[in-house]
This record gives sequence, structure tokens and C-alpha cells, in this order.
Amino acid sequence: MVIFTDKILIMYINKSIKLVLIGPAAALIVLLPFYGSGLALHLAIIGMMGAIAALGLNIFYGYCGQINFGSAGFLAIGGYGVALLEKYAHIPYFASLIIAVVTSGIIAFVVSYPLLRLREHILALGTLAFGLALYEAFAKGFTRYTGGEDGIDISMLIVFGEPAGDRFFFYLFLICMVICFWISYAMRNSRVGRAMVSISQDEIAATSLGVNINKYLVIAFIISGMVTALSGGLFVKWTGWCSPEYFSLMISILILLAVVIGGAGSAVGALTGGLFMFILRELLAPLALYDVLAYGIVLTVFFLFIPQGITGLVRTFLGKWFSIGIRG
Repeated sequence: MVIFTDKILIMYINKSIKLVLIGPAAALIVLLPFYGSGLALHLAIIGMMGAIAALGLNIFYGYCGQINFGSAGFLAIGGYGVALLEKYAHIPYFASLIIAVVTSGIIAFVVSYPLLRLREHILALGTLAFGLALYEAFAKGFTRYTGGEDGIDISMLIVFGEPAGDRFFFYLFLICMVICFWISYAMRNSRVGRAMVSISQDEIAATSLGVNINKYLVIAFIISGMVTALSGGLFVKWTGWCSPEYFSLMISILILLAVVIGGAGSAVGALTGGLFMFILRELLAPLALYDVLAYGIVLTVFFLFIPQGITGLVRTFLGKWFSIGIRG
């Protein structure tokens, strides 16, 4: 009876501590547009764009353990989908965004048949080719419609008769990020998520347990592509411009780094890594000639000293802190 009561007390203390930590942080984030500077708002939106993209990749790479260098391709589908549908079909933005995201899922399903027959570095090369093919298609093919290297302009979003500013897009990104995080987190703790994780650990053992590997990889690839496309569709509308430079190979690498640095296989890790890497990229913009070197240094530091990622480090620290507090 005493042991049972102690367990309840420990659970209550842990929940109370989490609320004390998370509550004020959440309030600061939600109220940022009212007290933060224009630069802070800009960086927050950039960070959330990266977080959504990282959450998408984490479903395929983090959960299933399959490398994907084609994230920029799905970003381009979302971005150009919105831009082309608005400009030439005159479809309202939110309808265009939904169509672009669904189209990304359909394309992911189609290309999954040849791509997901590959594994390891061969799969990495296959997804790399997919991303580069889309980049070339938008940059050098159909230039009459895409604008080629110059890109294509997008009309300003009007909400209740007023132009939507950074404050509106901050909350739009925030809502979408929270939804994507919830989907990713819920999936990880579901039967589907456990099947995906079993694939990353040992495909032969997963097959022996009755896991349909191809089925779950296709599901992960489709959902990953749709979430990533959502990020691209939101981003181009915020910037008012859609250009191939937004969807280069470097962006795919950056998203992959975000998942690794945040903590692959964790929804919290992907969100944290996405925020960190994309805000860092924006801050390093003045050092554009050395940004690759900076990313390399950051990645090396994490591999050598923080292999568990940001989330793993924080979890370890807080775990020790919680246990000290409970014993005291």
C-alpha cells in the first residue's frame, strides 16, 4: 500500500514539474507576436517551417530508419503546387494548399514502388535523384509557367479584408506545427508506429513477427511527403515568392541534420532540431560562404559529444534533476 502511494506521489510530482516548465514556455511562445521584435517573429516562422519539415522526415527516417535525401522535392511540390494553382487556376490559397499536400501524397505513393525496393545507401541515392529531378523540372523545365531560376510571384493573402502579416502567419505556422507534432507523436505510440520502429531495428525480425514491411514503409513515405509539402506550401505563401533556390539539395541535407541533431526517432527531437537548425541557418546567413563549414562543425560536435541529440541530452539532465527533487 505504501509503495503504491509512493508511485502515485512520484507521478504527481513529475506531472507538476512538467506543467511548471511547459506552461510558462508555451505562454511565452503563444504571446511572442505581442512582445517580440520583428526579427524574433521572422526567426520563429523560419524555425517552425523547419520543424514541420523535420517532423515529416522523422516519420520515414527516424521511425523506419530509412535515409531520405528527397525532402526538398516534397517541399517543392507543396510550394509550387500552391503557387501554380493560385496563379493559373485561381484557386484560393487554403484550397490550393490542401490540393498540393494531397498531390504530394499521391506522388509519394507512385514513386514509392521503385524507391522502396532499395535499401541503405542505394535508397539514399534514389531519394537524392528524386529531389534533384524535381529541382531541375521546376528550375529548367516548364519555365513558361514556373519562371525558371527567377521563380514565380504569389499574391498576398487577404484575411477579413486585410493583408495577412507576420503575426497571422506565426499563428498559422504554430497551429500547423502543433497538429503535425500531435500526428507524429500519436503515430509513434500507436501499433503502426511500433511496427515502423521494429523495421528500423531489424527487418528480418519484424517480418518474422508478421510486420508487412513494404506496407508500413509506404505509409511512412506518404505521410512524410505530405507533412513536408505542407511546410513548403506555408513557406512560399509567407514569403510571397516561389523559387528553386528554396528547394535545393542543401535544404534536404539541412532537414536531415535537424532530425539527427534533435534526436532521430523522437517527435520532440524532430521539432527541436528543426527549430534549432533553421534558426541557426538564418543567423548564419551573413556567413553564407562558410555555412557548410559551420553545419559540419555543429554535426561533428553532436556526433562526438551529444550522440543522443538535443532531446536526449535534455531528457537525461531533467531525469537526474527530477530524481534528485523526488528523493529530497
